[in-house]
Amino acid sequence: TIFGSMHAETHDSVLVQQFASGTEYAVDIVSKAGRHKVAALWRYDKRPANGAPFVYHATEVVDADTRVGRAVCEYAMEALDALNVHWGMSHTEVIVDGDGSPRLVEVNWRQHN
Repeated sequence: TIFGSMHAETHDSVLVQQFASGTEYAVDIVSKAGRHKVAALWRYDKRPANGAPFVYHATEVVDADTRVGRAVCEYAMEALDALNVHWGMSHTEVIVDGDGSPRLVEVNWRQHN
């Protein structure tokens, strides 16, 4: 039960997410009439610090024309297709696990930073 307004609401569903570990990327994409163009591919530099399992230290632009870069960008564009995104800019975050498999983290309608 959720309280926060004058009336309480009961929800009968729950969302469960799998923990994804690996290298995290952000893909900035511009879409026009369903055609997607990658504007930038970023890699997050996350490391343990101050007792936390990871802290964001930096982001760096990386080459999208590598095996991993192409896989991440293609996966991000497939996510936009699945969400029926046709127009505008988007920021999609993807984690590539130890097997090289991409996992969707989130999609936002904005650019990085």
